[in-house]
Amino acid sequence: MSIGPKGEKKVLWTPLALGADKAIYVNSDLRHDRDLQPLLVAKTLKHFVLRDNIELVILGKQCNLSNIQLLMMIATRQGSF
Repeated sequence: MSIGPKGEKKVLWTPLALGADKAIYVNSDLRHDRDLQPLLVAKTLKHFVLRDNIELVILGKQCNLSNIQLLMMIATRQGSF
């Protein structure tokens, strides 16, 4: 999943090329450095996880706070490195 302006849609091409079943793009004009807060990201992730019955979510290292908040909202297990 990618949240951001139209140009960020390209970020999803790599996971799809590597075999991901699905990629979700959320168009937003919110700035990543100021407006797009971890709780908002976690709530957006939660929406798609529950709606699409997603069983595995892999997040990058920069998503630590969103990761914790998402897991607390959907009460699931976590693995990290």
